[in-house]
Amino acid sequence: MKLAVLCADNVEEIECLTVVDYCRRANLAIDMLSVMERRMVTGAHGITFQTDGMWTDADPEEYDALILPGGSGYVHLRENPSVCDAIVNFWKEKKLVAAICASPSIFAELGILKGKDAVVYPGMEVVDAGVNWLDQSVAVSGNVITGKGPSRAGVFAIAVIRYVAGDAAAEAVKAEVLSIHG
Repeated sequence: MKLAVLCADNVEEIECLTVVDYCRRANLAIDMLSVMERRMVTGAHGITFQTDGMWTDADPEEYDALILPGGSGYVHLRENPSVCDAIVNFWKEKKLVAAICASPSIFAELGILKGKDAVVYPGMEVVDAGVNWLDQSVAVSGNVITGKGPSRAGVFAIAVIRYVAGDAAAEAVKAEVLSIHG
């Protein structure tokens, strides 16, 4: 199982790095891939970090899951045709697609949330998309996981681990990080 987290300038750092940290604690192969023109990404709160590689150099077929952190940088993901194509292809192939904060709105715009339960950062709900927007931390609907926002990053990461590696792996990470949620 190999996962990809798509990183862009103005990403919400806690949403991006928490899922990477937790997945690596679960011994999952997870790559941070920049959708910018460089590997260095500066998040919404001025934290600069180097990604593992570039989205343009990656082969999406090598990945089993696509994870989109939020923050105002979600627009870089939404406006990237190859990212949007990959999201739809992963969804159609029943591979995991996961998004948190503002990024579930991309899923709604692409039509993959129609008829599904989902969560998104308050105010980012896409109207008339046929989505059952819930007021909770995380929603899992088939091969789609959505998370509410920054304070729910740990719960979101645990949901991703539970989906790809099972309950034992998720519970082990929860114990290691002293989680009281998820």
